[in-house]
Amino acid sequence: MNVVVRELLQSGVSPIRDAVVARYGGLEPFTYSNASRAIFDRTFRNSEWYYEASAHYPLTISAWEAIRGGELDAAYNQIGRD
Repeated sequence: MNVVVRELLQSGVSPIRDAVVARYGGLEPFTYSNASRAIFDRTFRNSEWYYEASAHYPLTISAWEAIRGGELDAAYNQIGRD
């Protein structure tokens, strides 16, 4: 399950990304498909699945690896006009 959650987080298009964009915006135009919504509802919004799959672990570790790996440093530290 760890590999599946990591792949969902790291791929360009996934039900996780669709759920986040539907909730918080960020892509125009964007359509949250019924298929993506159904997958997200059966997995990450299902507390039993979330607990049994230990989905919190790859969610946390993937973010931590990106931060510790420095892959976000250049974009974050880029000096801009603001």
